[in-house]
Amino acid sequence: MCGIAGIHYFDVSRRVDGQLIEAMNTRLAHRGPNGSGVFLDGNLGLGHRRLSVIDLEGGSQPMTDTETGRTIVYNGEFFNFAEVRARLASSGHVFRTGSDTEVLLKLARGLPADWISQVNGMFAFAVWDPADRSLIVVRDRFGVKPLYYVQTGEGLAFASEIKALVGLGLCPAPAVATDTLAEYLAFRHVLEPRTMFAGVRQLPAGHFLRISGQPAKVEISRYWNECLALQEVFPAHAGHGDFGTNFHKAVQRRLVSDVPLGSFNSGGVDSSLVTREVRNQVAGELHTFSIGFAEAAYDETPHAAEVAERLGTTHHAERLAARDYAALLPTAIWHHDEPLCHPHSVQLMHLSGIARQHVTVVLTGEGADELFCGYPRLHIPRIADLAGAARRPIGVLLRELSGLAGLRRIRKLADVLASDSAPAIDAHRFLPLDTLHCLFPDADYLGARPETWRGINRNQDSLEVLLEYERRSYMQSLLLRLDKMSMAHGLEARTPFLDFELVLWSKQAGTRAKIGSGFGNKNLLKAEAEKHFSTELVRRRKVGFGVPLREWFRTQAEFRDMLDDIATPNSYAASIWPLKTLRRLVSEHRESRMDHTEALWALLNIELWATRVLGRAASA
Repeated sequence: MCGIAGIHYFDVSRRVDGQLIEAMNTRLAHRGPNGSGVFLDGNLGLGHRRLSVIDLEGGSQPMTDTETGRTIVYNGEFFNFAEVRARLASSGHVFRTGSDTEVLLKLARGLPADWISQVNGMFAFAVWDPADRSLIVVRDRFGVKPLYYVQTGEGLAFASEIKALVGLGLCPAPAVATDTLAEYLAFRHVLEPRTMFAGVRQLPAGHFLRISGQPAKVEISRYWNECLALQEVFPAHAGHGDFGTNFHKAVQRRLVSDVPLGSFNSGGVDSSLVTREVRNQVAGELHTFSIGFAEAAYDETPHAAEVAERLGTTHHAERLAARDYAALLPTAIWHHDEPLCHPHSVQLMHLSGIARQHVTVVLTGEGADELFCGYPRLHIPRIADLAGAARRPIGVLLRELSGLAGLRRIRKLADVLASDSAPAIDAHRFLPLDTLHCLFPDADYLGARPETWRGINRNQDSLEVLLEYERRSYMQSLLLRLDKMSMAHGLEARTPFLDFELVLWSKQAGTRAKIGSGFGNKNLLKAEAEKHFSTELVRRRKVGFGVPLREWFRTQAEFRDMLDDIATPNSYAASIWPLKTLRRLVSEHRESRMDHTEALWALLNIELWATRVLGRAASA
């Protein structure tokens, strides 16, 4: 796991300055504390910061193939590299190291369609071929590893994090992409390929970028299609095995490591299954980690302790106080580069720091909800279909009734039904429509979501359409959060549920296995977990790594000061929204007249982002 960066000037006579690549590397130092490297070839420069996990002595980068002169910088892990290496060696390839990087470098010739099916892993990498002076940049199937780029008339620069791009080389001082603010407020996340920075884009998951020819031509292409891959990996009428067998393989692949590894154990179904499988396959001491709060409704540490005791792990648990959370929030935003989507990013960053004291790699339960229908909101589009033409009138009526009764989940359903947008898209929206329209009366808040929704293959079960959209939308925010909060401490996080073969297996598991005959959630995983853990632990209400922000915003002095800063004339927020509106949101929430937690969380993040990342002084 590492940080990568690079610059490609379109003018072949223009040379890349090595000090510029070094500066990009420096901004990624937290991702790779074990080494730094630079490669220069005229108008091309590559940089790398290394976190040593496999072949600690021989895997330094940038790495150049002595036979072809091709050079790679690589962030991620190639979990099945040993078997691919054996195949390549049998056909005459000679290896100098024991690293997965060298295997990937030998394998990655031509376009990804020619070889990517052999790679089971998480990755973002770039390969330079001096023979035709072409550069190819590839991001993994599901976007576990991030990759950002800036393209101008001069050239293209890329990096693992935005902070290695802005203010350097091709990208001037950071500027806000103002057309993304409404999208962030609505969804707390700007969907790829856009970011909240003007001129900075994400390479979408399952895509590659290629620069070739003279004059230089930049092409971005998609290489991963779930439905097509399903037919190749699990052809019709073939034996697919059961969940246990496929899950065992997914975890087994992610145990390859030359450094200590452990497991995040929240006490929920997903992480408990991961931790149990790791425990079954790893001999000796196994470290597990969890974090919670003093507020019992948000604290899962007792359940995590139950799992740890049952599995015999060395468990590390901590409760995070409100004052510590508030102190860590600006740092989490800096590491994330953009305003946070998920409040639990802060405790995840803190937990990663605890874990890094004992291990270098952790396995997590990320992705299970997006494979096996873990979110109740996935049923909202189904309900909207049942409502038919009466959807909007029903939504308006329900919204009024739920507001009077204070029923949050019914209010969410009503708000989506009353919207003009596709229910599958709006089900992800955090901010109520009335609050959103108050802040942005006429703004388009959907961003790239309609295009992404239209791009899902409809030649599959309707539930699988919704789950694939989850993976290509909401899950992207979770994966960015996981990568950046763990790599803030140089900790590598692995996601066995996103093993591409397990994802494809889940697509053919069937609707009944996931939701039963009605509106269930994650039935298959819960049934598996009940074989090993108490029914109370497995069937309890989903907490979702929650944070007691509603209460903190009303009672904690640290947050009182932060929210007061938003509602001042010199705040960044006040340069965008009416001060009267900002003050009303703060006062109504503080006095418990309304629950504006979602709006205040988003506004607070934007304000801290403006000062901590954009460098805008609060008094400017």
